[in-house]
Amino acid sequence: ESTDVPAPTPPATPEPTEEPTPSPEPVPDSPLPSWEELQRTLYETNAYCAALYLGRSGAASLSDALPELLAQKGLDGISYLADIAASACVEQPGDEVFILIPRGDKVLSLYNYVLETQSNYDAYPGALLYSSAERCAVAVRCNESDVRPNVLAVFSGLDGEQSFSPRITLENETLLSAPGVYTLIPR
Repeated sequence: ESTDVPAPTPPATPEPTEEPTPSPEPVPDSPLPSWEELQRTLYETNAYCAALYLGRSGAASLSDALPELLAQKGLDGISYLADIAASACVEQPGDEVFILIPRGDKVLSLYNYVLETQSNYDAYPGALLYSSAERCAVAVRCNESDVRPNVLAVFSGLDGEQSFSPRITLENETLLSAPGVYTLIPR
């Protein structure tokens, strides 16, 4: 009969004491936001995935090369990158290495991206290379051509499908931006 029942504690939210900033500050000294901050940013910016260009690697298998690539960028301490399983390393011909991180409500499927060169240069998804609803980062090595990407990433969810092909700009070897893709740039 007591009316002094404590109200349920609401989820902790940052105090609105300062001007809101477009991107939340990560843990001090962290080159990238935490998984939770990154997922929040993807929802807030209406992006369906985050993408990071790690560099070029032709050596060994991608799962073997990944730790060194992460260390070169100072990202080996980021658990959601360091913990990428071999089953989440997708290899196509090429040496450009990307990390794709789907938004939490998205299923990521990777396809061989086929460019028909005989008649009208149609591009279409070919064989399925990877598909998972697991909430995890995926490493992709691809793009033997500087001009034509050979992987199509499709992100599907309740709000439909979005797709893009990870590739870099020729001028400065950075990730080519695409609508709905949040580019991760290590500090």
